[in-house]
Parts: sequence; C-alpha cells; structure tokens
Amino acid sequence: MQSNARLKSDEAPQAQPKMRMLTWYKYVPHEDVAAYVAAGWEKSTALKDTHHGDYATLCVWEHDGEPPDV
Repeated sequence: MQSNARLKSDEAPQAQPKMRMLTWYKYVPHEDVAAYVAAGWEKSTALKDTHHGDYATLCVWEHDGEPPDV
C-alpha cells in the first residue's frame, strides 16, 4: 500500500528493492560453444562424463538482465 503523503524535507526516500539476478542455463551443441562464450556465456562442466555431454555443453549466464541471442 502506497501513501500519497509527501516526504518531509528531512526524510530520505526509501531505497527500491534490489532486483534478484537470475541464472540461465542452455544446452549448446559443441560446434556453437565458441559463439556463446564470446557473447558472455560460461561453459559448465556439469555434462562431463555423461551421454548428454557427447552432444552438447551446458552453458550458464549469470549476469544482470537476459542473455543475448546468439
């Protein structure tokens, strides 16, 4: 609930809540990994020694905002 009352000159405005950063994951075919890393994605070792890792690398985006289209 918001108040319509004005702040007194000696009152500081309340800080806005900080937006929580999201983590994005994407399965990337091995031949496309270099382009994703160049765009700021990080390679994960999560698929190492799995049958999924034979075909793709799990890339992670841990930055503010949505990841870029690659």
